[in-house]
Amino acid sequence: PITDYIGPLRYMAEFPTGSSSNNEILKIGPEGKSVYEILVQDSLNRSSPILETVNTWISENFQGFYLHVDHDPDYGSLINLKHEKKQKCRHLEAGIGLWQVLPILVRTALPAKPNDLIIISRPEAYLQEAVHGNLGELISKATTNCGGKYIIETDSPSIIIRIRRLIVEG
Repeated sequence: PITDYIGPLRYMAEFPTGSSSNNEILKIGPEGKSVYEILVQDSLNRSSPILETVNTWISENFQGFYLHVDHDPDYGSLINLKHEKKQKCRHLEAGIGLWQVLPILVRTALPAKPNDLIIISRPEAYLQEAVHGNLGELISKATTNCGGKYIIETDSPSIIIRIRRLIVEG
């Protein structure tokens, strides 16, 4: 079993370029630094299930934004932010909340074993209140869809209320 702790202040940097390794990455880490490598690796798969899951949630909660991975044999891989109505966007056009929630989105899309423990501190950091409940639902569904046990430290009533409602509904 693994323990993956995602802290309250996650890595906020330009997407790095570079070649993707072939090693499977199973942990996001406290600052979420493995996210970019995981997304690049996943984009090399024919179906890209992690990137697809992440993009579905981003598009629904960030008004049409999504991530796209460009592969260049000379420069490596680069993750770009795009919008359904524009070709490319500056990274911060979607707001800092997107970059803070990205490690959580990727973690919930990764498979986990029943004994794996995923600890997420302040998943709602830098997100608008309207998105908190949807994030709580995503985390709750990850426990059944992807496995593992989650411990969430949050100050958001919306996350707690949504998870409680999902438990009651079964």
